[in-house]
Amino acid sequence: MNKRSRERNKERNKYAKLKNLVLKSANAVDPINVPNCNGSCIEAFDDYYWQTNDQAKQVERLAKYKTQRIERGFDDTELWNLDKTIAKYILPRLVEFKKVVNGYPPEFDKFEDWLDAIDQMIYAFDYIVNYDKYDDELDESLGIDWVGYYKERKRPDGNYDIVHGKNYDQELLDKRREILEHENVKVQNGLDLFAKYFLHLWW
Repeated sequence: MNKRSRERNKERNKYAKLKNLVLKSANAVDPINVPNCNGSCIEAFDDYYWQTNDQAKQVERLAKYKTQRIERGFDDTELWNLDKTIAKYILPRLVEFKKVVNGYPPEFDKFEDWLDAIDQMIYAFDYIVNYDKYDDELDESLGIDWVGYYKERKRPDGNYDIVHGKNYDQELLDKRREILEHENVKVQNGLDLFAKYFLHLWW
């Protein structure tokens, strides 16, 4: 086997291994096998990374992410939604902290009030982590089926406008917006409590 053939086979084998990583990721299996802070790799790939059909770019990014995890402990996929990444890290620890904590800050009159404050923190981070679930539950409770709410209307220039569909219900959407605003206030309150009592999260 000449040098050119050896190089070609080497490149082919390298690509085959990387392609296998791509297929593992497409099946929601961590392709890198290096622990990530919150395991965001697959989720981020679903949202963004796999939108390209260019396998060469896919395997190049996988190699980069693997190096980043080894060198710094996390890869760039965690930064696309850093708020959610941080919330994923904090949420399970807050849940366990509530189980073991045995004191409370002096600003509280009783232990139960401190536990209630922790519950508000937990709710805020859970809402951030599981926003899609909360959103789907809201739509289900209101009976909103987004199919038929909006439709495209072609303009003379060939572009499209989004217009109201046959199922559009402004009153229902206003109610949904009002509920979401209330939820956002609850989430912000929980985050404010977390910031205020951050230095009291010990036992």
